[in-house]
Amino acid sequence: MKSKGKVILFGKTGSGKSTIANALVTGNEGDQVFGVSAGFRGCTSSLQTASGRGWEVVDTIGLGESTTGTVSSEDVENMILEFLKNVKNNYSHIIYVKSGAERFTIMDEKIWAAFTSVFEGAEESFIVLITHKNQRWLNTQWDDGSLPKWIRDLGKNRVFITSLPPVDEDEETEKEYKIIRDESLATLEIELERSFAEREYKYSSPTINQMNESQLR
Repeated sequence: MKSKGKVILFGKTGSGKSTIANALVTGNEGDQVFGVSAGFRGCTSSLQTASGRGWEVVDTIGLGESTTGTVSSEDVENMILEFLKNVKNNYSHIIYVKSGAERFTIMDEKIWAAFTSVFEGAEESFIVLITHKNQRWLNTQWDDGSLPKWIRDLGKNRVFITSLPPVDEDEETEKEYKIIRDESLATLEIELERSFAEREYKYSSPTINQMNESQLR
């Protein structure tokens, strides 16, 4: 199958990153390839990678407060170093996933600032993907200036919306949810294709690709 692109996803724990990753790779069908992150603790790697349906997807560790308490500075330093070494690559899309079910906080802004710094040099690939919302919501939020400045600075054409409800055990409910998931995934892929085509399908190369381990520290 023709390659559609290489995507890396990042965001807070519970943002829906793994759901998006699974949808792109499996098309909402079959086994779930990406597991749900529980934060820093209990994770043996800072990212997971899988390919399917023409997509190569990198799902990074969920960021935010650990579910098991305080994370030591040494753990954080080692995790960040491992992360930086592992994400050195070229990407078609660098996506910050934000749950629309939660309000925007200073934590979102800090995570966004950190990752834009990590992926300096690949700004043309940056996208914000808001889950659990629809286009009407985005239009309203954009027009009345409700979205934070760091999102508005990116530009509306690089803010995507999706809604991928989880599989439901109730058969009738699941029929409705599957229709929503399929339509939402199709729309998301159209938007990803459009943004990539606007750059003539050129992959972005972050500055860290040229850095050695001592420079990363």
